[in-house]
Amino acid sequence: MEALKVLVPVVLAISLAACGGGSGGAAAPPPAQTQGIWRGTASVDSVSFTNALAMIDGAGHTNIILQAAGTDDSQFRGTLAASDGAIDTGVSALTLFDTAGNLNDIFSVQQAYVVPASALAATLSSSGSFPRTATLNLTYDNICDRLASLGLVSGIWGGDPRHLYDHTGHRRRRYHQRQRYKRLCVQRHGAHSRSDP
Repeated sequence: MEALKVLVPVVLAISLAACGGGSGGAAAPPPAQTQGIWRGTASVDSVSFTNALAMIDGAGHTNIILQAAGTDDSQFRGTLAASDGAIDTGVSALTLFDTAGNLNDIFSVQQAYVVPASALAATLSSSGSFPRTATLNLTYDNICDRLASLGLVSGIWGGDPRHLYDHTGHRRRRYHQRQRYKRLCVQRHGAHSRSDP
């Protein structure tokens, strides 16, 4: 009975801390199993892309940049949603775009698996008059596995969008390059007011 008297306040304190102290608002949903930054390789038909960078948000919305020496860059956009380690083939599909942004083909996921924060692999195919195949072999990049910092993005921003300046006039060159990464990190971990270590 004594142990129960000690355990109940501890569990209550942990529960309140987990939901932000209990001051209004619902707890954030758990991140999707595919969410995060992923790097690896990909192929479309006989073309191998040695540098594939995937950015997947909490809803499974996916953007994959495909690069290889001697070929035009391409891009997959679509959805990769998963539950229990399996990609949901019923709702997951990727559209291939060429360098100019023109629609190239639509691929559905045939087989795939994901180990959250570790590995993601998929085999895709198109269903047009000339069926095509594509593969993804990606490894999780832990760039977002740290708490987000409001200090990095707070302030008043202005100037040329390619070379942003903060309200003190200091140039923030890398801001525009990392903007998408930060949105994914904030979405995954929420905003915290503490400074980065």
